[in-house]
Amino acid sequence: MRRNTNQVEIKGPPIGELKKKKSCLLKTCLSGGCLIVFILMSLLVFKFVTEPRIKELKELPKKFTEDIPIYDEKNIQKIEFLSSTYQKDSYRIEWTELPAQPSFIQNYYKTELKKRNFTIDISSGNEVVNQFTFKKDNISGVLYIKDDLIKEGTDYILLIVNMPSK
Repeated sequence: MRRNTNQVEIKGPPIGELKKKKSCLLKTCLSGGCLIVFILMSLLVFKFVTEPRIKELKELPKKFTEDIPIYDEKNIQKIEFLSSTYQKDSYRIEWTELPAQPSFIQNYYKTELKKRNFTIDISSGNEVVNQFTFKKDNISGVLYIKDDLIKEGTDYILLIVNMPSK
């Protein structure tokens, strides 16, 4: 038995098609890789945008000074502000080389904070380092005083205050 055979011609791709180069980016995007890259980039941007940042301030906000007494505002060395994601703002205020004795500064803060209805919670110290914590409503903080006893005055003071965000 004889079969009917037609002429079959085998054609290859046109020369122009062989010279075309496919983009790796296009292949990646088509296979779902673009979505993964987009998600990773979005997460990185989100992390840097939402992460709290420390800002150095030139002066304290009026609301802060209304609530918290400040000793020797003119000699503040550094004011740092940290806005938190937990509806609390944190202020860090540093002084160095103050002429007043550490006991005077500590008594000043204890007296002034009590006048503003703060409670002094924990107080500890020795000849070199003294500190105490204080609290009123949603405001809390710590005063840290360090003195090396070699020269007159106070070497270092750190006041950290946490208060509700605006």
